[in-house]
Amino acid sequence: MKAKMNRASDGHQDSNNLWERRPLSSADLRYAALDAALLLDAYKPLRELAWNDENQLIAATAERAANAVSWGGARWIGFDTAKDFALTSAELQQQLRTANTFDFSPIIAETDEAKVVGLLPEDLRELFSHEEALAEKLVESMPYERASAARARPPIILSTVVDIVLDSGRRPTCTLKSGERIYLSDSEERVTTADDIQFITAQVGEFGSDKRAGMDGTLHRISAIYNRERKIAGLTIRLGRSVAHNADMIVDSLRGTNRSVLVLGEPGSGKTTIIRAAAALLAEHHTTIIIDTSNEIGGDGTIPHRSLGNEKVFVGRAYERPFRMC
Repeated sequence: MKAKMNRASDGHQDSNNLWERRPLSSADLRYAALDAALLLDAYKPLRELAWNDENQLIAATAERAANAVSWGGARWIGFDTAKDFALTSAELQQQLRTANTFDFSPIIAETDEAKVVGLLPEDLRELFSHEEALAEKLVESMPYERASAARARPPIILSTVVDIVLDSGRRPTCTLKSGERIYLSDSEERVTTADDIQFITAQVGEFGSDKRAGMDGTLHRISAIYNRERKIAGLTIRLGRSVAHNADMIVDSLRGTNRSVLVLGEPGSGKTTIIRAAAALLAEHHTTIIIDTSNEIGGDGTIPHRSLGNEKVFVGRAYERPFRMC
C-alpha cells in the first residue's frame, strides 16, 4: 500500500510522494479500505484451510511474495487433485497438501528428423545436420574439395526445417521456420527426377485418396502431386513434431470437468500439438479414442506415434464422416 502511495497520481515519480502528503485523498482512502477488507475476508478461510497452523500460511505467503519479486511479477500456479484439479497457489498447496498437488512434467519437443533425411537420395542429405557441432564433424570427414564447398555454405539444422519439396524437373528445396527456402544442392543442374520420387515412395506406405502417405510410428506426412497420367510428379514431406506434456497447463479443463473443450487458432499455432498432448494426458486415466480423418494427430502410418500413449486411433479417408468410422 505504501508503495502505491509513493507514486504520483499521473503515474510519474514525484519528489513529494503521496505518503508524505497526508491527509490522503478520498480515492486513496477507499482503495486502502477495500484492500484491507479483502485481506481480512481471505484471512479466515485461509486459516481454516491451513488447519489453524498459521506458520504454514505465513511460510506460503512469504514464499509466494519472494517468487513474485524474483520472477518479475509472474505467479506460480498449481492444481489441487483433491478438488477436481482446481486452480490454486502452488506455494500454499505444497505447504498444506503436497500429496494432492498435480506434478507438472517437463515440456519436451520430439521429432524424428533422421527418418525424413533417410528418405532422401544420398546426395541431397549432405546439407542437413542435427546441430552445428555435428555438422562440423561431418564436414571434416569429407574429401577436401567437398569439405571446402560445405564450409562455404552453412548447414541446414534439422530442427528448423518445416518441409522438403521435390517437384519433377525442379531443384529440391526445403522451407525453414523463418520462411526461408533453401536449395538442397548447390548445382543448378541437380533437379528432381523420376528416380528420386521412386526412391522415396518405395520407402513409405501407399498413398490414399487424399494423396497422402505416412511412415509408421512418426508424425511426418508425405503429400503427392499427380500428373495427367496419374503418376506422381512431386512430393512434399512435412516434418511432424510432438511436444510432450504440453497439455499439463489445462489439466483442470481436461480432468476436472466433463465439459467439451474447443481448440481454436491460426494455422501453425499448435492446435494439433496440444490436442495430441491432451489425448495422451486423458489416456492415463480414461479410455480415449481419437477420430482423425486427416491422420495428423497420430500420424499417417499403421502404427501411431508413441506420444499418443494408450489411445485408440481411428484413421479414415478425408471424405468419410466421423460417425462412419466408428
